[in-house]
Amino acid sequence: MILSVLGIIIIIVSNYTKNDLGVLFALISSILFGLYSTLNERIIKKYTLSTVTSTSYTFIFGALELALLNLIFSKFNDDSPLKSIFTFHYFTDFSLQTLPGLFYLSIVVTACGFLFYLICQIKFKKLSHTVFFSKPAVSAIFGLLILNDPIPFSSIVGISLIFLGSILTFQ
Repeated sequence: MILSVLGIIIIIVSNYTKNDLGVLFALISSILFGLYSTLNERIIKKYTLSTVTSTSYTFIFGALELALLNLIFSKFNDDSPLKSIFTFHYFTDFSLQTLPGLFYLSIVVTACGFLFYLICQIKFKKLSHTVFFSKPAVSAIFGLLILNDPIPFSSIVGISLIFLGSILTFQ
């Protein structure tokens, strides 16, 4: 696991040195996702919830949280980055053209991703952490294959550490 974490850190730091805030947010999001995974697994076991129910509650509370943040930051009069992130006009920013993309990103990618991760975490304990650590490596490889996006040497080192850590996890 230490090798995989080191690989992720190498990938993040080598690719995002232009934006220190981006590195910070990437690390915070990884830590929070680990916390989410651990707490969700415990809640599912303690209250005997299904993974679908648990994921649904998570998304309902997440939507309410974002609506609250939107309400708070929409009152700011400046052009701060936080205002641009959280300010969303619920009735004017939706259109028939944006709904398929919104559905795909929210339901297919995010909700199904979380749901399948939780199912994997409960049924195949060792495999779920490997899947989590492999995301940066797989995304870099897909970027190369689909977008012809080059993989820097430091990312190759990070990817190698992630895969080595994943292999050692199964030993």
